Amino acid sequence: MFLQPEDLSSPAHFEPGAFLDHWSRTHGVPLETLPVGRTLIYSFIGRVGQMGGRLGAHEVEGWVYGPGTLFTAGAGEGSVSVARAIAGAAMTVGHLEEFIHLGVRRIIGLGWAGSLDPAMPVGSLFVAGEAVREEGTSYHYAEASVPAVPTGPIAQALLEAGRRVGHPVATGRHWSTDGVYREVRTKVERMARNGVRAVDMETSAMYILGRFRSVEVANLLVISDELFHPWRPAFGTPELRAAEERSLDVVLACVETWR
Repeated sequence: MFLQPEDLSSPAHFEPGAFLDHWSRTHGVPLETLPVGRTLIYSFIGRVGQMGGRLGAHEVEGWVYGPGTLFTAGAGEGSVSVARAIAGAAMTVGHLEEFIHLGVRRIIGLGWAGSLDPAMPVGSLFVAGEAVREEGTSYHYAEASVPAVPTGPIAQALLEAGRRVGHPVATGRHWSTDGVYREVRTKVERMARNGVRAVDMETSAMYILGRFRSVEVANLLVISDELFHPWRPAFGTPELRAAEERSLDVVLACVETWR
């Protein structure tokens, strides 16, 4: 059976803490030896070691998801972690649930997106605003009528950080979908007509999770491919790598205001 309205307010059969406690016992790694910052940069584009280095972070050894995937700088309210993301709304939300259980209160997602808007070609930077919820995970956290929007002031902080470092950042409506190979032409065109500017797989679920868990969440996306004409990907190109470097500048400038 599909979810019923009462399911949304029912206690979970097991919470992320139960998994983490189980993992800790079976691996002999106390959770208190795995420092996680209050702010989390959750990166789908990699570069976690590079960002960690710029933050003066150290690698968290023994982390659940393997070496080279989590770096943490500082302690207390000003602490920051950088983590390698897991793609797809379901896995992303599960992963973030664990980070939230360990104390994360602010999440900046850093990822790629396809552009539906000719004004945002490959290399553009985009803060996702309200997102169309076409992934399945968010419906386990909120009814369909609930909008997926950034939580807290992070979205505005990212836009301001872009201005400070001289890298323009656009914003606007967004679309998240599970069906990567079913972004059909009619839907792409309809979304664009309705003011949707970009598409990815995770943002809407991340925003609904932020609302559900009362944490701040906003995503900065690098336009990696264009859908407003025959598909133009730029993965692995110097053009995209340069845009990723600009995105790091924006995110790290944003984070510095909280340290």
